[in-house]
Amino acid sequence: MNPIKNCTTRKSLLVIAITSAISPAIAEETASSLDTIVVSGSRSEELLLNTPNAISVIDQDEIDRVKFIDAKNELLSRIPGDSMGRNLRWAFGSKNYTVNLRDGVMMRPFGKGFTSSINEVNSWDIERVEVTKGPASALYGSHAIGGVINVITKEPPPEREINIWAETGSWERYRSGTSIGDTVGNFGYKVDINGLTVDGWRDRTKREEKAFSAKGVWTFAPETKLTLRAEYQDKRIQQPGLISEEEYHDDWRQAAIFDAYEDTQFTTLSGIYEHQFNDKVSAKASYSARKTDTDGPTALSYKSGYIDDEYMDHNLVLESHWQFNPWSSKAVVGIDLQHSDVNEVEKEWTSATKTTVGSTAPGVIKKDWDLLAKVISPFTQIQFSPVDWAEVTLGARYDDIEYTGKDQFGSLGTIEANYSNVSTKAGISFALNESNSLWFGYGEGFMVPSRSRLFTSTETGPCPGRSCRSYNADPNLDPETADNYSIGLRGTTPKRMFGYDMTLYYTKIEDMVVGVDRDGTAEGRVYVNAGEVEGKGLEASFHYQPMDNLRFDAAYTYADHEYSDFVDGGTDYTGNILSSSPLHHINARVTYTPIALLDIELEMDSISAYETSTANDDPQGRYRRPDLFRLKVNYDTGVWSVWGQMRNLTDEKYGKRVSYSSRSNERSYSPGEPRSINIGVRYSFL
Repeated sequence: MNPIKNCTTRKSLLVIAITSAISPAIAEETASSLDTIVVSGSRSEELLLNTPNAISVIDQDEIDRVKFIDAKNELLSRIPGDSMGRNLRWAFGSKNYTVNLRDGVMMRPFGKGFTSSINEVNSWDIERVEVTKGPASALYGSHAIGGVINVITKEPPPEREINIWAETGSWERYRSGTSIGDTVGNFGYKVDINGLTVDGWRDRTKREEKAFSAKGVWTFAPETKLTLRAEYQDKRIQQPGLISEEEYHDDWRQAAIFDAYEDTQFTTLSGIYEHQFNDKVSAKASYSARKTDTDGPTALSYKSGYIDDEYMDHNLVLESHWQFNPWSSKAVVGIDLQHSDVNEVEKEWTSATKTTVGSTAPGVIKKDWDLLAKVISPFTQIQFSPVDWAEVTLGARYDDIEYTGKDQFGSLGTIEANYSNVSTKAGISFALNESNSLWFGYGEGFMVPSRSRLFTSTETGPCPGRSCRSYNADPNLDPETADNYSIGLRGTTPKRMFGYDMTLYYTKIEDMVVGVDRDGTAEGRVYVNAGEVEGKGLEASFHYQPMDNLRFDAAYTYADHEYSDFVDGGTDYTGNILSSSPLHHINARVTYTPIALLDIELEMDSISAYETSTANDDPQGRYRRPDLFRLKVNYDTGVWSVWGQMRNLTDEKYGKRVSYSSRSNERSYSPGEPRSINIGVRYSFL
């Protein structure tokens, strides 16, 4: 290597970095610009300004600034529309209302999706995250009632780039990794390896994680590109369980369960082939194969059994993209093929809380199910502009789903559940001027009942009153459906000093699967399509930059969600507010750049009081979590990067999630982390 050339390159990059830091408005303008290209809302590239969908984009600058460990609590909390539960918008813990994609193809088994699945992608290999909120089944099929999360992985760098980094922090937290990438001729590659270990601030919260990802991109010609990617993750996470209110006040760091954990390995191979036939027609084929192995007595299953599950999932998406002269029209026509094979095994496991670690071991098999899902889904979408200042979007998708459950241990044999569904969407956006737009949208969503509700769930013991918690599966259940109506306004002021993105929505979910107790017997405790929910809300994000070195950002969520028709176990919850669903959520940040290259961010996260039970019957009323503050400091020259973070700055004692049970007549707490600090450093060999 020529040392003079190498030195010149480093000096040039340093000058560029300093220039960018002196004028952060320029860099931030790109991150917040409505000229951002998004793909999740339409399966084709379009400007965020023009899309008639509620979409938030988390770009690489923000991902680098947050350096998250827990994506849900540290990353998604910074955008509007995420719930306290496992889904976008809806705070249901038992529902899978979120579709998870990696580079546009499914990354989770069919019927399994939730917001924290971002953690199942190598976090140091993420370019950006596109979050579409609201029903999107017209493009992405079953389970897209809450929305879609599409994780876009990093592309190879244009020139050789080698990074090494390390981070340490509270609770003996250590993270480190290295990455290398380059583009030589028509071939580019990127490889990333990293690991995490942390003892945890609570008893029994140790985590060990390893991640590896590699991507190769061949540009055979300007019109033809092939991308291949491989990823492997190994996660072992101890799970302390929920503690009672008495335990919370006595010692909030104690574990409720001494031997619960989950050990999971993810192996993914994927590829994308793209070809541009001419300036009007192109084609794209995307494929992903993912094998997942997970075992352990998790915090949810330890009382009933030890799980040992294997998943093998395939997803092939074929698309053709067309452009037409009349009305600047463009269309996407494609087919989405999914094949998901799951082997769920449950073994005997006798364990009580507060016992000696390792005192139990998995025993004989008591459940063994082979579950197969086959999905064939053609879809289409067309966009056209009858006038220069308006664009219309129409889309539809047909889903044909074959679901089979084979009881390999019991006597139920093979059970089938087949579904077909047509989902539609429509939207129109109006360009008010070159920087502001108004849009209206309608979208349908549906969700096939889960494996447990169709096949595997059983209640075999006596069931007096509401003391039981299991229900008998029913393969004849109908899918849940949703209708969503939205209106949005997004834009910036002429000099982009102020920007905004606001969405008002109304959603109604029907045929929601709930459990009912018909006669107090085990046989009468069944799943039925008896629930109905209505949601009204406002999701808004803002940025304001009064000067070059000072910026304010905020995300606000208003979610008024209640049961419009809901009966569970003989109790009528109609009119009740969803539990763990605060009416207001505000995340606000102020970023200050006192000197070149140094950014300081103070973040505040606030939620209003929320109901702790479906019955809204907590005698203590709603739970109000304290406001939480985080401080982040980043110094980045482009060659060297140093950072530090302090979570829970004011060291609040709080419940991350609090629930109330009328059966035990007490609250349960998932305690939140006290004040913690971490610092890190990265060096780039350029």
